[in-house]
Amino acid sequence: MTTLALPLTFPTRPLTKTRRRGFGLLEVILVFAIVIGAAAIVFTVFQSAQHRSDVEHDRTLVRTLGANIGTVFHVPWDSSSGPGVMMAYITAPTVVGGPSCTGPDLDGSPSEGQGCYSALTGMSIHVGELDQGTTGTAYDVQIQGVQSASDCADFLVGGPGAFGAQGVSSDTDPLGVWANPTNQGDVLTWCEAHTGGNGVIQLWWGHP
Repeated sequence: MTTLALPLTFPTRPLTKTRRRGFGLLEVILVFAIVIGAAAIVFTVFQSAQHRSDVEHDRTLVRTLGANIGTVFHVPWDSSSGPGVMMAYITAPTVVGGPSCTGPDLDGSPSEGQGCYSALTGMSIHVGELDQGTTGTAYDVQIQGVQSASDCADFLVGGPGAFGAQGVSSDTDPLGVWANPTNQGDVLTWCEAHTGGNGVIQLWWGHP
């Protein structure tokens, strides 16, 4: 009987060992740098858009206040017998400022924060009356607390005429001194001299 001799070993394929390689330190740092850079760009774009929105809010509000007060009180008037522009504004800010201002509570109780507010500074906007006796009266609208010359210049683009106003002043100017910058270079020069501190931008209408 014939017997078959089996080989002692069988041919096998060489086994390959696969190693899972993790991220290297440089790759991790690169990913973090990309994420941080993208976040910085998004934040800058958002901040710029928010600034433009705040500026436009304040410009629209001041234009609205100026136009509505002028419609109600018809400047110039004889200030020896009124009317009281400031009192009218304090009593019903939404009448002259529009829906972006806050009025009295519905139950008639005093409302904290009643009035119109600057989006640029977060402070209340003041409305006042510049009495000149029987020679006529003007009224003014004030934005307070403007710290940055660039914020001021962005707000005053086009000068007082862009708001229908006749001049601009600040709390640092002598009483009765008004300016009328007409181009952006003059606006920036005025703003650089009047920002910081309380930083009041005071626009007037009428005949001071």
